[in-house]
Amino acid sequence: MGWTMDVDIEPGDWPVEGVARVLEQRLGQPPDVAREQSERLLEIFHADTTIEDTEVESDERELLWDLMLAGLVTMETQHRPHPDHGRMWRYFYWHLVPPERLEEEDQEGEEEPTVYDELPASAWRDRATA
Repeated sequence: MGWTMDVDIEPGDWPVEGVARVLEQRLGQPPDVAREQSERLLEIFHADTTIEDTEVESDERELLWDLMLAGLVTMETQHRPHPDHGRMWRYFYWHLVPPERLEEEDQEGEEEPTVYDELPASAWRDRATA
């Protein structure tokens, strides 16, 4: 995922209900499970938009991987010299996807029906004779 966070998100921009609704729609979770996971996600990020992977517990990381599949978070890798020994080190970061981006993706996924969608199945079996 090459996309990185380039906007500021205030904690209020991520209502628990909105995140839960996305989890219900994208992962097919029951409402109570979706709400519980959305609360947990917002607790993991501590009202921030980016966290370093070393701050995440293993059970939280499992949730983040699932949420990455749903498109709610992305992961970024950076290579930088380690402050103690100077060797190149990989740093992993989790980013919350801005609510506006989620809405754009959901709207892009909704395609208008075409004339082909309206044709009956028999139209595809019959040959035109001229």
